[in-house]
Amino acid sequence: MKTKQKFLALIFYCFFSSIIVFQNSCKKDEENKGYEPVTAFTSNKTIITEGETISFTDQSTNSPTIWSWNFGDGGISTQQNPAHTYNSTGTYTISLNTTNDYGSDTETKINYINVNPENISYSTLWFDNFNSYQLNILPSNWEASGNGDDSYVTNDDYSSYPYSFSIQGISGGNWEGINYREYDNSYQHYQFEFEYLFTGEGQVGNHNCFGSFGIKSNTSWTSGYGRNFIRFETNNDITCYPSKTVIGGFNANEWIKGKIDYKISESIVELKYYINGQLVHQENDNAINEELQLKYVRLTSGDTRCLFDNIKVKYSTQ
Repeated sequence: MKTKQKFLALIFYCFFSSIIVFQNSCKKDEENKGYEPVTAFTSNKTIITEGETISFTDQSTNSPTIWSWNFGDGGISTQQNPAHTYNSTGTYTISLNTTNDYGSDTETKINYINVNPENISYSTLWFDNFNSYQLNILPSNWEASGNGDDSYVTNDDYSSYPYSFSIQGISGGNWEGINYREYDNSYQHYQFEFEYLFTGEGQVGNHNCFGSFGIKSNTSWTSGYGRNFIRFETNNDITCYPSKTVIGGFNANEWIKGKIDYKISESIVELKYYINGQLVHQENDNAINEELQLKYVRLTSGDTRCLFDNIKVKYSTQ
């Protein structure tokens, strides 16, 4: 009898010991088990004006090791805490996907970022769509230099605009078409707007571009100070100055809308470049000699033929 009791006691001891070992093992496995991330994020701003930058902060738990951001305007990032600049007005949905060894998770915030236009008022000094001039001659409000005497108002069927301004240099030569129109230079903050089209006509000569838009202190091609804003390069790049940054591209017989925000602040010039309505680049530059004497819009063609239209000069006192 005692032997039997001892035997049963041993069985119960082994049984319960195995349960305890199993429970401890499960507990240990549970402690070692990882979890997929739970994604969360925030930002330092949700309402901005175009051209401003927002800083995003990852708040995900369970130690993610990979981050994939989508900023809603085509911009992406794999940084944990990125910053992003919004160059166009609108409302943007933001998403963040995080990943670790145990899985992934995504948080999406719909219409999270609101980008408003700059709250700056402008007044128009002049606007020229070339519709009031006589066809096939140089428009009366414009002056010429280089081969600019051959520039004329045209109704060529390149677009829906009735008239535009045709400028052409000596094809394959060393004379470019240059035309100027004066504006009131008593302000320190301007916006210049224009539309440009390369016709595909003519050959590149001494001037290795298909046209440019800028401002100058006088109408001579041999003297005076100038500030070139945008050039249309022979490789179909659109380049802004002075940094020579590529800000877009163009094709023959395609209208391009350009805008430059130009502000003189003490000895610094603040520049913003827009192509087809989008802010594409910002930079600062040291003011050149006679910066405050610049007073002519300058259009050039290189040695080929291009069209300009809807040119506007605006100013702001802000």
